[in-house]
Amino acid sequence: TAAMTEILKFDEKMMGPLTELLTDYLILVAQSVKVEPWNFQVDIDEALAFTLANLSVFTPPAGNIFIAQRMGEPVGTASIKMIRPEVAELKRMYVKPEFQGFGVGELLLKRVVDEAKLFGATEIYLDSPPPLLPSHKLYQKHGFEMFDEYPEVSITEEMKTDWVYMRKTLD
Repeated sequence: TAAMTEILKFDEKMMGPLTELLTDYLILVAQSVKVEPWNFQVDIDEALAFTLANLSVFTPPAGNIFIAQRMGEPVGTASIKMIRPEVAELKRMYVKPEFQGFGVGELLLKRVVDEAKLFGATEIYLDSPPPLLPSHKLYQKHGFEMFDEYPEVSITEEMKTDWVYMRKTLD
């Protein structure tokens, strides 16, 4: 149950678990985009190194990283960063497959939305590979709507085919 899950703000002591979760996330994305219509090869090591080198964009006052734990085991992550004075972006949301369906993603999403509001955001955007349908359903269940590509999207042009962009207005 979700009650067994706690959502923690990232600190340096969690670098090992965060690296493992981000690696799993990047492997999932790489598998989803290596097929038609993208045929895109993701260099996992390079993408991970870039992400870890740029963690500072996910630190207060402009962002935060969260780790979901169940019984002390890291099982998911999500990050938020401000991309405009009133717009936040959800990045790198991931729950290990064996822990999906236990409400972990919902707890991470709620925490990220709450954090975005604390940073003064009135909207939150995200981009996502088309094959990740379970996450799209989760986002829609929580008020995200399909949206057009936004200027801060950080994927390459060749990956943008059929890519999913969503936004939620925060109240």
